[in-house]
Amino acid sequence: MMSSWRGPFIAVVILAILGGAYLYWDAAAEPEVPEPAEPEILVTDVDWEDIRAIAVRWDDEFELRIERDEEDRYRMTAPADYPADQDRARLLFKSAAALKADRIVAEAGEADPAEYGLDAPTRHIILEMKDGREISADIGDASPLAVDEYTSRYAQRDGAGDIYLIPGIRLGFYTAPLDRWRDPSVVHIDDVNEVTMVAHRGTWTAHRTDGAYEWELKYPHPVPAPADTLDKVVREIRNLRVREFVTDDPTDAELEEWNLVEGVNRVTLANAEGEEVTVIIGGFSDTRGSEAYVRREDSRSVYICATAFYAVPGFTDVREWIVEKPFSPARRDAIQSIEVTRGGQSDHLSPSEAGWTLLTADGEESEISSQVGNALADRFRNLAITDIIWPDEEAVEARESLQVPAGSITVRFGPAGETREITLVIAAGDTDESIYARNLEYDVIYVLESEAYQLLDVSAVLETIPE
Repeated sequence: MMSSWRGPFIAVVILAILGGAYLYWDAAAEPEVPEPAEPEILVTDVDWEDIRAIAVRWDDEFELRIERDEEDRYRMTAPADYPADQDRARLLFKSAAALKADRIVAEAGEADPAEYGLDAPTRHIILEMKDGREISADIGDASPLAVDEYTSRYAQRDGAGDIYLIPGIRLGFYTAPLDRWRDPSVVHIDDVNEVTMVAHRGTWTAHRTDGAYEWELKYPHPVPAPADTLDKVVREIRNLRVREFVTDDPTDAELEEWNLVEGVNRVTLANAEGEEVTVIIGGFSDTRGSEAYVRREDSRSVYICATAFYAVPGFTDVREWIVEKPFSPARRDAIQSIEVTRGGQSDHLSPSEAGWTLLTADGEESEISSQVGNALADRFRNLAITDIIWPDEEAVEARESLQVPAGSITVRFGPAGETREITLVIAAGDTDESIYARNLEYDVIYVLESEAYQLLDVSAVLETIPE
């Protein structure tokens, strides 16, 4: 008898479970309807690109004014005429165009603005629109719950209307010190192709070339210059950043005191567009020598900048502007050939698939391993200059020794489809003496290591290089 009700009972249980599952999944499948977002409360609401300028007054005593031109460039016009920090100024315009509040404290006419400090605002913000309109916003007292500088403050637009409460975090732009709005870069110049250094050792000018050397001296005499040194000098000046703005109107006595009349160093950068800027580096502003007074020649504004540039050799000694190794521009992997001429006959060394190929003056061709060929090529690349004889120096012995030279070395290099060439004419000498040489493109005489004379005999040099 007991088994007679089990079947129907089990069926009822299964149906209940299936029904519950259906209701659960059906309910879960219904999408949740999101609550509508609360509309933003905006004190100002304009397109930031329609703003021509923004002025901010501090307690009626100071004023910051920044203009924006059609090319989206920003410039301070008050309290001083000075380039603005572009990124910070752009954010100011975007923030001021849609100044957000947390809530409306009182609607228009419901409260006296003086109760919120809006009759004498701590900040008065004016948006000068391109169509001639002016939109203003006043920032008044801090909230009674004020605990620090980031607390909320009361605000009102155009001196009337609703009174808002704005979080202090959104007012940082309008409380920042004036100097924060200045562009911290000392110079703005791109594609520099000429640099002049005036230092205690004299005046030197270098410029970029399309020849074998990326840079060469232009003054006092044309001579190859090291690209890495000149690139670093240019980079250090272009990267100068202001640590502190000292004054926009120094007295003549202050300029003298800070050594900013003639300067310790004067560096001029120029480009092919005709742009030119000169930076005057003065005396140290601290006892450790880590900071110095700096100004531009076209301005009396004085800054303090870090002296990291003095770590670049070209700043402390312009003799570093002379290339130390005449064949150094020829990277080993870019060498196309090395030609050594002696007694009217030439040996040729050139890279090959197996390593290097040597073709001697008598027509014999031989393959050289990569290890030996690379070592031989490096002998030429590392040949060092020990001194330079300038065109205005007499140097009779040197000039006479080059009238009948012992030979020449020519290194050809460059990427595929392009060939650059450096040739040195080598004077006669021996292994115990320095050797005179001339780069055919320049009217100077190099004093080289004695190894220069040995390199004229390629076969003999090869014998000194281990396999």
